Amino acid sequence: MKKLFLLLSLIVVSFLASGCNQGNPVRADGRIYFRQEGRAYFRDTAWGMSQGSVIYLEGQQPSFQDSWTLRFNSVFVYNLSARATYTFGDDIGLYRAIYTITDAQDSPGQSLMNHRSLRAALIELYGEPTTSEQVESENSMAIGNRSLEGMAIAAGQLSLSDIWELNDTVINLQIRQSSSGNRAEVSIAYWDTGLLMTALEGMLSDIEGQQRRNASGL
Repeated sequence: MKKLFLLLSLIVVSFLASGCNQGNPVRADGRIYFRQEGRAYFRDTAWGMSQGSVIYLEGQQPSFQDSWTLRFNSVFVYNLSARATYTFGDDIGLYRAIYTITDAQDSPGQSLMNHRSLRAALIELYGEPTTSEQVESENSMAIGNRSLEGMAIAAGQLSLSDIWELNDTVINLQIRQSSSGNRAEVSIAYWDTGLLMTALEGMLSDIEGQQRRNASGL
């Protein structure tokens, strides 16, 4: 019996060591997060990871960091240059990641092509989107001339959005006018639905607590 116990112990230790050597991510609580079928993974990160684990996986220091955010200005997503923004919650670790494509961002036509290639890649991975939305203004220059779609997006006359709802993750691919205007911006957002709600509830609790303190003059 003792020999069997020792043998099983060696097998478990070897398995864990093998998993760590293969780069299995570590959650904020220190537990190994093993890959499972049917889940979305992005750049080897996983929900619940600590900031330190994400920095390690990105292999570079963030261009911006605070208690809730990591930003990397130079990453690659599907071979396209991008800016990565990771959001963390107290005690829950990573719960949202947004990748904004910076490749050819000054060319509306190329941005539209990048969007189409990303959409095709996501469909290959996860199937057709759960929902798709196209919002177009009545005066869109692309109406009657679809070759002008990229310019219409840059002008704020058209936006496209696709959503994939997976087991524990929502993916949102968008192309729309950038916040600075005159550009067509492509982004992919991933978030864990459960952790996002937990983070929002925590934020709401903090706001309500601050309001109570303000009302009491503290």
